[in-house]
Amino acid sequence: MSKINFSEEEKKRIKNTVKKVEDTTSGEIVTYFVKKSDNYYEASYIAASISGVVAIIFLNILSQLWLLPFEFNMLTYGLIIVAFMLFTFLSVQFVPFLKRAIISEKRETQMVLKRATEAFITEEVFNTKDRTGILIFISEFEHNVEVMADSGINSKVEQTAWNNVVQIIIDGIKNNKTTDGIVAAIEECGKLLVDSGFVNSLDNKNELTNEIRIN
Repeated sequence: MSKINFSEEEKKRIKNTVKKVEDTTSGEIVTYFVKKSDNYYEASYIAASISGVVAIIFLNILSQLWLLPFEFNMLTYGLIIVAFMLFTFLSVQFVPFLKRAIISEKRETQMVLKRATEAFITEEVFNTKDRTGILIFISEFEHNVEVMADSGINSKVEQTAWNNVVQIIIDGIKNNKTTDGIVAAIEECGKLLVDSGFVNSLDNKNELTNEIRIN
């Protein structure tokens, strides 16, 4: 998946789609995008430790076979191992696919859910009159999407109903049409709200800003 960046036009398109859905339903939709849900520093430490062990074994084998291209001493030995570990540490830290190869899917899922929950609270998705807030949370590094609905909606809509919303976004990202996917997902949320009876009322107010949050 390529790096995702939103132009001003794309941000405006998402904002307008949220407004359109909120004008016809009692829902409040918050779209939230992050590059990653955690730094996963442990991946670099794990990789560096493994590379250090491999370097020690490899150097010892070469030494035993008299194949080292330099005079063996403890200083040189230590510097090579440290250099090898440092190179591995930095490589994993700054090359996403290497880091993802080390971090377990379970760990990624946990961190995305944690970050999405934090966003739900900090963006006050819960703070609507009828508890009809919906968070669409996208975490790029983990290739993960979470959709969270507040209690007013969950009383009528099962969490499994949001799976299609998630898949729409994922398909859009895979096809390098991220904004199209988000817009279609927001529209799908609108359909779910209408089908569940969450229609607009005369006293309906815009309680949460419509802009996409990017962190």
